[in-house]
Amino acid sequence: MRRALRTLGLPEDATDDEIKRAWREQALRHHPDRHASESESPLREEDHAEAFLRAQRAYETLTDRDGR
Repeated sequence: MRRALRTLGLPEDATDDEIKRAWREQALRHHPDRHASESESPLREEDHAEAFLRAQRAYETLTDRDGR
């Protein structure tokens, strides 16, 4: 759970709304469709895809805990 919070840049006492907001920011920043043809990005398309998947896994981990 701590790793998931770190992935999204959140403190341990993050609320559900903060978790959702942080996930959306990461998803928008790294979504593969946004970087498919972009050549000026400092990250490669594969790096964005991996970051997107990490954010998705973190969100799923945090929203599945204890009835959240």
